[in-house]
Amino acid sequence: MSQRARRRLAGWGVVAILLGGVIAGSHGLRHLKRQGPAELPDEPEPVPVELWVLVIDPGHGGEDTGAVGGGGLKEKDVTLALGLALRRELELRSDIVVVMTRTRDVAMLPAERAALANRSGADVFIALHINSWTGRSVSGYETFYYGNPSDEHVEALTSMEGAAEAEAARSRDGDPLSPWERRQYHRRASRALAELVQSELVSRPALKAVDRGVKQGQFGVLRLTRMPAVLVELGFISNPEEEARLRSEEARRTIVEALADSLLAYRDAHPDGFRLVHGYGPR
Repeated sequence: MSQRARRRLAGWGVVAILLGGVIAGSHGLRHLKRQGPAELPDEPEPVPVELWVLVIDPGHGGEDTGAVGGGGLKEKDVTLALGLALRRELELRSDIVVVMTRTRDVAMLPAERAALANRSGADVFIALHINSWTGRSVSGYETFYYGNPSDEHVEALTSMEGAAEAEAARSRDGDPLSPWERRQYHRRASRALAELVQSELVSRPALKAVDRGVKQGQFGVLRLTRMPAVLVELGFISNPEEEARLRSEEARRTIVEALADSLLAYRDAHPDGFRLVHGYGPR
C-alpha cells in the first residue's frame, strides 16, 4: 500500500474518532452549559503528525438561528449545508483530515467550538457565517482574522520590545519561539489565510460579490483558537438578492469550490502544518 493510501486510511480513522466526540458532546450540550467548561467531552485521540488537519465551524445552530432573511432563510441552515459540502469537497480532492464542530442542528458556545479545535491539534480553523444589516441594500463578502484596527500600529511600536522578549525567552528556557513570536506568527498566518479566502470568493463571477475586504475582529472563536483561524461572512442574508443566491445550489457550489481552492492553496504553501513547526496540539 502506498504512503498516500496509508495516510488517507489513517485520516478516516481520525475523522471517525473526532466526529464521534463532536456528536457525543452535542447530545449533552445543555448539560455542558449547566456544568461549565470542566464537563467538555474527553479529548480526541491525537492526530498523526504527518496529517494536515482542518476544523470547519458552521456558525450558530439549534435555538441560535443566527440571522434570518426576509424570505425566511436561516443562517444556521446555510452555514451547516456549506460546511458539510466543504468537507466532502476537501475529502474528494485531498488527504486533509476534516473535523466539524457540528454536523447537525445543535447549539454550541464559542468556547466549546474553540476547545474542540484546540484539542484536535488542527493546523487551520475556518468559521462560516452569513452577514445581516438593517439596510436591505448592503451586500458583499468579508473575511476576518483576530485582532483590532490598532494592532498593526501597536505591533510596529513594540517590535523592538518583542525581539528583546524573544531573545530573553530563548536564553531562559531554550524554546525556539517566545510567546511574542508565536502571537506574531499566528497573526501573520491568519491574515495570509484570510487574504487567500477573500480573494478566491470575490473572484467568482457567479457570486457577484462586493469585496468588503479582509478585516480584524475580536470574535470569540478567533480569540480562543491556537492555530491560524479565520471567520468568513458569506454575503448578507438581509439583502434579497444575496438571500436568493444563498438558496441556489449553483451559488453554494461556487462558494464551496472557492473555499476549498483557498484552503488547498494555503496547505500547499504550509505543507508541514502549524502543529509541526510550532509545537501546538498533539505530537
